[in-house]
Amino acid sequence: MTELIRTIFPRCDADVVITNIFKVFDTGGTGKVVPNELLMAFSMSMQGTVADKLHWTFKLYDKDGSGEIDPEEMEEIFTKEKVKI
Repeated sequence: MTELIRTIFPRCDADVVITNIFKVFDTGGTGKVVPNELLMAFSMSMQGTVADKLHWTFKLYDKDGSGEIDPEEMEEIFTKEKVKI
């Protein structure tokens, strides 16, 4: 999944994106996202309405769940250095 995210969002930190996908779509707190939910997320990001995309993107970037995206959250998403093992 990490490689897929890196391919789709090459400028973003894949670990942060994955963490936030779980935050947004694992509403039951099970630690799992079922395939249908993941497909829905990718489909919405490509074909959803502008309002759908904005809603999903906001939830993805609001890492602390404060209801606001602060400059530090935005900077971390787009500039966090990737560490190769």
